[in-house]
Amino acid sequence: MGASEIIVDKQLNAYNTHDLKSFLECYHSKAVGIHLDMDKVLFSSKDEMRILYAELFKNKQLHCSIKNRMVLENIVVDNEHITHNNNGDSKEAVAMYYIGKSGLIEKVWFTNGG
Repeated sequence: MGASEIIVDKQLNAYNTHDLKSFLECYHSKAVGIHLDMDKVLFSSKDEMRILYAELFKNKQLHCSIKNRMVLENIVVDNEHITHNNNGDSKEAVAMYYIGKSGLIEKVWFTNGG
C-alpha cells in the first residue's frame, strides 16, 4: 500500500469513528472539496471542513465502506457505500482524492452519479 492510499485509509477510519481531529489531520489546510453533481464547492479550507464534518459526525450511524478502489500514483478513487441510519438508508458515491506533495489530501471530488 502506497502513501496516497494510506492517507485516504486514515481519513476513512477517522470518518467511520467520527474522530474529527484525526480526520482533519489528513487534509491540507487549504483543502478543497467539490460536489460534481451540484457543481458546488463544499469547502475550501480546513476551517470550513471542521464546520461541515462536525455537523455530519453528530450522526453516529454514519458509516462508509469501500466497494471498489483504484489508485494511480497520487490519485485515489473510491466507490463508496454510505449508510446513514439503522434503517439501512444508504447511498452510493464516488470520491476522488488528490494527494499533494505535502502527503496530505489537497483536493477531493464527490459524485452520487447524478
